[in-house]
Amino acid sequence: MSAFFRQRKLRYPLLALLLLGVAAIIFIALWSEWAAGIFTLLFGLAFTAAWVTEKRVYEETEKHIETLSYRMKKVGEEALLEMPIGILLVNENFDIEWANPYMTSTLEYDTLIGESLYSLSDEFHTLVKSDEISDMTITLGNRKYRVYYRADDRLFYLFDITEQVEI
Repeated sequence: MSAFFRQRKLRYPLLALLLLGVAAIIFIALWSEWAAGIFTLLFGLAFTAAWVTEKRVYEETEKHIETLSYRMKKVGEEALLEMPIGILLVNENFDIEWANPYMTSTLEYDTLIGESLYSLSDEFHTLVKSDEISDMTITLGNRKYRVYYRADDRLFYLFDITEQVEI
């Protein structure tokens, strides 16, 4: 959660109201002790209710943000695992460390983890070795993929373009 939210800026006006209330109590006490007592009681109840409400709203908002954050993370993970785009994450030796289910099932492997990227296709070699090329078309089996390579993350995105190429 951001530092801005944690500052609870709504409490500043409440603290200013408290100072004004104390000053009013002192002023009223100079005029009448009974009036000051009644005002103190009413002001104390109102201020306590405002303080408790602010605290409850803060806690509910914090809980809502945590829930929303969890849901967004879950949706992101599900999208990553379910979308029809191949994703390969490789180590420094270009052995596959992770592949999303779409890529594994499309290439008909039980698992791609531990496989050399180059065993899938020698065309990956051209993409990896070039500083100027960040995407190219690669054939895997009987399918053609538009492959985008993010060298900093050693991450490959594979978009099946077989049907577009055939047209």
